[in-house]
Amino acid sequence: MQGRLAGILEEIRASFWFVPTLMTAGAVLLSAVTVSLDELGTSEWLGSFRFIYLNQPGGARSLLSTIAGSMMNVAGVVFSLTIVVLTLASQQFGPRLLGNFMRDRGNQVVLGAFVSTFVYCLLILRTVKGGGDEGEPFVPHLSVTVALLITMATLAALIYFIHHLASSIQVQNVIGKVAHSLRRHVEPNGDRAVFPAKLGRDLPGAALPADFEKRSRCVFAPRAGYLQTVDGDGLLRTTGQHDAIARLRLRPGAFVMHGQHILDVYPGDLPDLAIEELTGNLAFGDGRGQSQDTEALFDQLLELALRALSPASNDPITATACLDRICDALLELSRSQFASPFRADEAGELRVVAPPFDLVGLAGRLFSSLRGSLASSLVAASHVAQLMSRLQGQTEHRELAELIGRERTQLLEAGRERLAAPDYRTLLELTSAERMP
Repeated sequence: MQGRLAGILEEIRASFWFVPTLMTAGAVLLSAVTVSLDELGTSEWLGSFRFIYLNQPGGARSLLSTIAGSMMNVAGVVFSLTIVVLTLASQQFGPRLLGNFMRDRGNQVVLGAFVSTFVYCLLILRTVKGGGDEGEPFVPHLSVTVALLITMATLAALIYFIHHLASSIQVQNVIGKVAHSLRRHVEPNGDRAVFPAKLGRDLPGAALPADFEKRSRCVFAPRAGYLQTVDGDGLLRTTGQHDAIARLRLRPGAFVMHGQHILDVYPGDLPDLAIEELTGNLAFGDGRGQSQDTEALFDQLLELALRALSPASNDPITATACLDRICDALLELSRSQFASPFRADEAGELRVVAPPFDLVGLAGRLFSSLRGSLASSLVAASHVAQLMSRLQGQTEHRELAELIGRERTQLLEAGRERLAAPDYRTLLELTSAERMP
């Protein structure tokens, strides 16, 4: 169940409605508080401030109506600008990067500020009474003053929004934001260490029971979709309650077909309720998440690089910037001590076996996917070949260094086939050992 909740939280983070809804609820609560204070007569001291103190109900109504109408007009403009930016980002950077724009907390807060200000002014407006049939005259001076202050803050938010929107679609900022998220995953002590580093205690050198294959039970996916998150605490707790061992067959980010084999549970005679509890710790969705799927962030940089190297864009500088970030993250990962696949609970008992992180396989997939496009550009090929040499020289991961060496050789061979003869000779000169930093 907690795994499914984690999936829901992942979707909420990428939504435009959640933060504005919270801010609107806060506006409703604030209006109730300020009106109550006005009814108690605690705002009489505001009379000394003539520029905000309104003696007549008509003036208060006019001011609140003006603010409310203006907020809705500006909110419409803000929504329109946001949609335009999302459209441009989808066309230029790819649809998979839209989630990063929608997760942007600044955009969500600005949208919420306009909507909540509008709601607050409406709620205060209905409390203003002009006497006569409306009863005793009442002007909520404190509430009106708060409305003015909120409006000023909202105008400041509008200025921030315009600046933030313009800077958020600059390619260097897009790459930097993805790289920052990736860095949080790959750093050994980061808050989102590579799965399954935070799944219970590490048990290096452990082994499954001798009769695991015979007595284990196969568990199949209840639905099709991407494995977004694994609730490690819930998985450990469930296996501990039933004195069981669960072996995961997939890492977060993998696509699961309906009825696919996803878990092995030992012993296999656990009740169906326990099996449901185990699968409830796995969250499936229609898209890949980012909280545990490190490869999804690599793929975002990969997509940016491929789009930049396409004939339609022909932007090798952007592609090399993406490769700089990819190689930096690979180097950081090569310095990490990856967690053992065998995970234990607090008592030290083996409870979960998770698929290991394949650094070499990831690096091979990234570079092989880019090889053909890189080899067609002298600028990109020379930069990445030198980048590979630096990565190969700095990493102490022997298998990764060997892979990088092979990929560099294959990149140069591909350049001989795709580049003109003069460009290929220039490529060899630029990537010669004497010129390597």
